[in-house]
Amino acid sequence: MTRFARIELRTTDVDAARAFYAAVLPGGADDVTALPAALRERGVPAHWLGHLGVDDVEAATRAFVALGASLPGPPRPGAPVTVRDPGGAVVALTPGGAPERRDVAWHQLLCGDLERTAAAYAGAFGWRFGPREGAQQRFGWDAGADAGLLVDVAAWPGAHPHWLFHFAVPDLDAAVAEVRARGGVVAAVVDTGGARVAVCEDPQGAAFALRG
Repeated sequence: MTRFARIELRTTDVDAARAFYAAVLPGGADDVTALPAALRERGVPAHWLGHLGVDDVEAATRAFVALGASLPGPPRPGAPVTVRDPGGAVVALTPGGAPERRDVAWHQLLCGDLERTAAAYAGAFGWRFGPREGAQQRFGWDAGADAGLLVDVAAWPGAHPHWLFHFAVPDLDAAVAEVRARGGVVAAVVDTGGARVAVCEDPQGAAFALRG
């Protein structure tokens, strides 16, 4: 079963990011790395990068590319392969790995060309997709419970394709207050019908969501 094995924060200020998330998330943020200089020079902002754990990185990369994904740059030997999916979002492929953070409660992918993107993840990784519901489509890693949602990026004015990870918090209002107090931005607080969600940016510009 292919699912996220690692959720990495790539940021412009490692120490500040760790301090921010230590106050906002019960589990803080330990997997924090410096945003590579080459990406900074290209104007890439700080971001959370999901790593899909696969048995064979080379084979998985070939399969994903054959279904419309692309390689932003040449792979580095022995390193995870960063891939841009058919809908424009970046994801990494890594060998196996430990399970993702326990507090990631939902996985939301903002993408272009929703149908082609869903077909690529289903074909390359075996994900299960439910019926399309307007501008969105739920998915699961297998036949079990839903793990997340694909959303047509056109439904989010001003947004770009990316994976938005939802972190569970025991008190959404308290967490939102911490985000604001520590220099982050709360773009919206919405009721999804099953949970209240706050869409945020940390002080370095990385997007994430809090889920009550």
